Amino acid sequence: MPFSDLPDTLVKNVASFLPPRDLCRFEMVDRWTHQLDTDELWKTICENRWKQLPRYRLTPARLEWIRENLPSMNWKRRFVWVEDDATRTRITWEEMEAHTWYFNFTPEAGGRGSDTLQTCRFSQGFLFLSQYLPMPYRLEVLDGVQYLRIYHFPPHRVDRLPNAEWLITNINVTFVSCGENEALAFRERGFQGNHVERGQTT
Repeated sequence: MPFSDLPDTLVKNVASFLPPRDLCRFEMVDRWTHQLDTDELWKTICENRWKQLPRYRLTPARLEWIRENLPSMNWKRRFVWVEDDATRTRITWEEMEAHTWYFNFTPEAGGRGSDTLQTCRFSQGFLFLSQYLPMPYRLEVLDGVQYLRIYHFPPHRVDRLPNAEWLITNINVTFVSCGENEALAFRERGFQGNHVERGQTT
């Protein structure tokens, strides 16, 4: 019996158990499966996948952002867009200044876990860090790798964590981004899983 002879609801129920890659393949089986309305299936996939990525989690604010910025995309295209965006390894100046950041020294540079962990912010081309004067910063790309340059310090390499947050490091320090109202999950390089309350910086 061909798929086209089965009720749409039954086919969609079966397809709902497929992971994203297999659902894409299923939609390409024939013309009928290609035309099947799977948008709600893709929305569910987005909801489940993005729970692992706090910055993309489908909160009311995030849904509003999607409606305003990705209005012409169906949920399948939105899924692909986020997968690409969440693995992008070059941060923008606007993201540097919009995100919440945690800072710590590495243990080798005198970091003492929660005793030296603090929040910081980037604003109008300067890094604001407690007990330090504002320091100018810039972003640059060398040999395909992005770096953060702060004053005269050694360059900081820009990377992405599995949860899509940003990790910026050099031998002495670490910066980690964190979603709004999210607990700091980073456990390496002297952070030790501890975090401070926001608002401790000046």
